[in-house]
Amino acid sequence: LLALEQNANPRAVFADTGHADTVFVTEGALKADVIRRLSLNVRPCPPEPWAVVGLPGVACWERAVPALQALAARRVVLAFDMDFVGNAHVEHALRAAARGFHAAGFDVAALVWNPEGGKQGLDDALLAGRSIHLVTEQGGGNGHG
Repeated sequence: LLALEQNANPRAVFADTGHADTVFVTEGALKADVIRRLSLNVRPCPPEPWAVVGLPGVACWERAVPALQALAARRVVLAFDMDFVGNAHVEHALRAAARGFHAAGFDVAALVWNPEGGKQGLDDALLAGRSIHLVTEQGGGNGHG
């Protein structure tokens, strides 16, 4: 397990190896670790825990690029809190992150779910067994969970 706390770049990087084709990006080191651990409960079960980068917030997306490059990632999956629904500032930052990751050479997708009960995070959605959907740049979606 690679877990790095850094002030200048990502808050934390959690990966089982030095390479991950797909990397999930979320808010916060603790949430990143929890998501990584809970990823083993997703069905169909992934062959290894998800590689997850935790950032201070969506507006800090650029801090993830060096870690993504070090992991040789091809795809970035945005897994930020669902508070972008109804919050124009957060939605704008999320769209800017998606454009920025794409401009940096990554395929970009996002996870979305229904934030029932006020719980906004992917960690909450995974714990509750909610249906989680992968949305690609083409607008398609695949249900997980």
